[in-house]
Amino acid sequence: MYTLPYLKKDLLKHGIYLSVLLTMAVLPARLLEKQGNDPINLAGSQFVIVFLCFGCWISALYFLQTTLFTMKWLRAASCLITCAFLSVIFYYSFNFLFEDFPILPIKTLPWHVGFVGLLFRGIIIGGIMYPIAKYFVKQRQVINEKIQLERLNRKNILSHLGFLQQQMDNRFMLNSLNVLSSGIEEEWGRNYIKRLCNVYRYLVDGAKGDNIITVRKEVEFIESYNHLLKVRFEDGIKLNINLNDLLLSRKIPPMSLQTLVENAVKHNVVSPDSPLYIEIFNEKNNIIVRNNVQLRFSRTKQPGVGLQNLRERYRILTKTPVVVRSDANHYDVTISTI
Repeated sequence: MYTLPYLKKDLLKHGIYLSVLLTMAVLPARLLEKQGNDPINLAGSQFVIVFLCFGCWISALYFLQTTLFTMKWLRAASCLITCAFLSVIFYYSFNFLFEDFPILPIKTLPWHVGFVGLLFRGIIIGGIMYPIAKYFVKQRQVINEKIQLERLNRKNILSHLGFLQQQMDNRFMLNSLNVLSSGIEEEWGRNYIKRLCNVYRYLVDGAKGDNIITVRKEVEFIESYNHLLKVRFEDGIKLNINLNDLLLSRKIPPMSLQTLVENAVKHNVVSPDSPLYIEIFNEKNNIIVRNNVQLRFSRTKQPGVGLQNLRERYRILTKTPVVVRSDANHYDVTISTI
């Protein structure tokens, strides 16, 4: 069940205890004025005062935590005014049955003097309740911040443990592939697993969250990735990389070239009879990935998920967009280097 923020159980308990204490604090003065001679009036009026004090406590909690007022003095003033009118409302609703003023009964005073006295009583109660409520609200905020910090620390610890577990799983997979490679006699098999390890290691390193890497490192990954593709498609795929040596030291988002190569393989026919030619070359500081067009099916107007993801990463990292150009023979994607 949803509870208003200022009506939490711990704050309400503090208000009840304080209301009872304030009510008991005026009891000795009432007894000195011989008001104890009428026990029914005394008990009834004490009970009403408890509710009045508690109403002022709720008002203090509300104005301390409301977003209606940003200035502290305005919150305090609003609370005192509310408590003053609560005092009047409580008297004319209940207290006229049980006269509760310990020194001078309201009934014996002119109405306007009595009215001012009621307002003054509410201001006094509010002036006591407001700073005490402010202290407990502040303490509760500190406790909540500590709880949230502990929860965040716990999440970070669990996340870190999960990352360590993932590292262990990935390391286990790499070690298993290396063992498998040593047990294979054929050279092509050992070479294939070696390339597979390179690809897998690159993917694992990319999961660590590096935003950019050197073009050289991406090209090394593409060469291993191309080896896997050639094992799968044999002579059905032809990849040619021709990049300026100076460009290799520049940087791009990880797996940018892999995304574009995979995109070309995904959408085009790849077979020895109809080879897919993929070229990776540069024009100044831009890299162009070009493939011949031999679509498996009609390319939709909307780009694939991989290309959308690449565009979003470039939008975040640079102001230069990913440019796509196509005609009947070629499909080009241009990405910038950093």
